[in-house]
Amino acid sequence: MRILALAFAVLLPATAAADEPVSLRLTYDAHIGGVRVLSIAALARFAGGGYDLEVASRTVGVVGWVGDWRGNSFTKGTVGEAGLRPVSHRADSVWRGETRFVELTYAADRGVAVSAEPP
Repeated sequence: MRILALAFAVLLPATAAADEPVSLRLTYDAHIGGVRVLSIAALARFAGGGYDLEVASRTVGVVGWVGDWRGNSFTKGTVGEAGLRPVSHRADSVWRGETRFVELTYAADRGVAVSAEPP
């Protein structure tokens, strides 16, 4: 995820001033001991002073067979002089058939409303 954050930091100054929409698609594979265990795909879109980010992750290979996990997250926000400011974020995941989600809504006063299942 550090690489993803670095990519956004590099693109942000050019993107904030861009008239045309900009999209960035990144894919990653995580390995342990040379064995692929996790796949991650991210899509970031910047347009009209706003951004949205979608990230999909899942276990793969032997780890996926033993413990199937899938997760998705969606973030929307604004791009301004101070950088990125989230407006909403939702993450959901499925672990061995059990679904979980967290939803965050960011208020102008910097307060955050949280909804989660399970609580």
